[in-house]
Amino acid sequence: MRAIYESASETLICLSVTETRGDGMRWLVQLERILGNGLILQAMFPPEDQPRSRRIVSSFRFQYKMQQCLSQSEFVDGWIEFCKVLSSPWWERAWVFQEFMVSSRATFLYGQHSMDHALMLLLMPDLCISTLGILFEPTKTRGTCVKKKLKRAKVTRTQVSRSISKVLSVFLAKNEWYRDYDLKKLLVYTQNSQSSDERDRIYSMVGLANPGYAIIPDYSSENGFDRLLVKTTRRIIEFEDSLEVLSYLSRGNPPSTGCRKLQPSWVVDWTTVQSVPSWVVDLAEIRHLPEATPYRAEIESGVSNHYIKAGYADASFIQLPHPVYPGMKTTALQVWAALLDSDFLINDQNMFVSQNLFAFKAKFPVQRDDELWVLCGSLEPFLLRRCSDGYCIVGPVLCLTLTFQPFWGISGRLDEYIDESGDLDPFKMERKRITIF
Repeated sequence: MRAIYESASETLICLSVTETRGDGMRWLVQLERILGNGLILQAMFPPEDQPRSRRIVSSFRFQYKMQQCLSQSEFVDGWIEFCKVLSSPWWERAWVFQEFMVSSRATFLYGQHSMDHALMLLLMPDLCISTLGILFEPTKTRGTCVKKKLKRAKVTRTQVSRSISKVLSVFLAKNEWYRDYDLKKLLVYTQNSQSSDERDRIYSMVGLANPGYAIIPDYSSENGFDRLLVKTTRRIIEFEDSLEVLSYLSRGNPPSTGCRKLQPSWVVDWTTVQSVPSWVVDLAEIRHLPEATPYRAEIESGVSNHYIKAGYADASFIQLPHPVYPGMKTTALQVWAALLDSDFLINDQNMFVSQNLFAFKAKFPVQRDDELWVLCGSLEPFLLRRCSDGYCIVGPVLCLTLTFQPFWGISGRLDEYIDESGDLDPFKMERKRITIF
C-alpha cells in the first residue's frame, strides 16, 4: 500500500462523507487568498529559520485578524462550517494516515472545494490556535454573534478542541516525517486513531518507521493487543538501545482496573499516552492545546530537561513469574541503574523531598519508601517501588535537583559523577542490575 501512494503523482483526499457544498473548505480557500502574501513569505522563511520573537508576533497578528473578522456574520458562518471540516472522521483513520504521510502531493477535497496540503500546512497551526482562542476566551467573542451561531449549529467547544488535536497531530507528523522515522512519535500522533482491528493502530505505523524496529504484523488470536503492546515497547528498546520510550509512560495514576493492570509497568499503552517527554515537544508552542495540560507546571516554571547523560541501555528481557500473580508468567526488563535516594517526605503540593535534598514533583501517589533511580539509557529519573524479586515503575518524575547546573541544593556531592558537559553520568556511579516487572 505504501509503494502505491509513494509512486502516485498526486493523491486526492476526500474529507466529506455525505453530500455537501463544502462551505467550510470554500471559507478556508478564501481565507488563504486574503492571507496569501503572508503565507508566501512564511514559505520562503520557514518558522525554524525565524527568531522566536518574530514567530510569536506573526502568530499574534493572525489571531488579531481573526478576532477582527468575528464581527462579520458571513465570516462567522464560514468559520463554523470550517469547524465541520475539522470533525471529518478521515483525520482519525489509521490506514489513511499512512497514505497521507507517503504521498508526495496531496489535495484535500470537501464538497465542491479543495486545497493543496502544502497550503493547509501553512494555515492550520495558527488557524487552529485562533479557533481555540475563540472557543475558550470569552473576551474575544464579546459583542459578536459567535456564541449564538455555535449554539444554533450544535457545535460544542469540546468537540472542536478534540478535532483540532487530531488535525494538528496529522499535520505535525506530515511536517516532521521522513523515511526512517521514530516509531514512538508516530504512535503518539495517532493514539486517537480508529481501526476495525485495534492492532492496526500500531501496525499501520510500522511501514512509516525505521525498518530496524522489525515489528511484523501478526493477526493470530494468540497475539492480542496487550501482547502487541509488550512486543512494541520491547522492540523499541532493543532497536534504539535506549530507555527513552519509558518517558512516554503515564505521569498520572497508573491503571488499576481491567486487564491492562496485569501489564508490565515498563510497557507503554499507546492508546492513552497523556504526556510526551518535554524534549520531544516545544512546550511554548503547545501551551494553548488540550495536550499541554500535563506540562503546565513545566511551562510556567521554565524547567523541563534534566542534566543527565543517557548513554546506552544495554537492556535485556526475561520471562519470570508475575510478582502479584505468581501462577502466570510475565516479561521483565533488566537494566543497569543507579540509586539516587529514598525515604521521601510528602507535602500537599505534589512536591517530595528526601533527607539528602533530592526534590521531585509527581502527580501520582507516592509512598515514603519509594526509590528515586537513574536508569542507564534514559534522560530523566524514575520513581521505582519494590516488589517481589525486583521493582515496578511508578512513573517518570521531574526532579528539580537535576534541572539546574550546578545541581540545585546538593552542590559538590555529585561532582565525581559529572561529565565534561556538567551532566550526571550514571556510568560513573555505583550501578547495579535491577529487574523491573
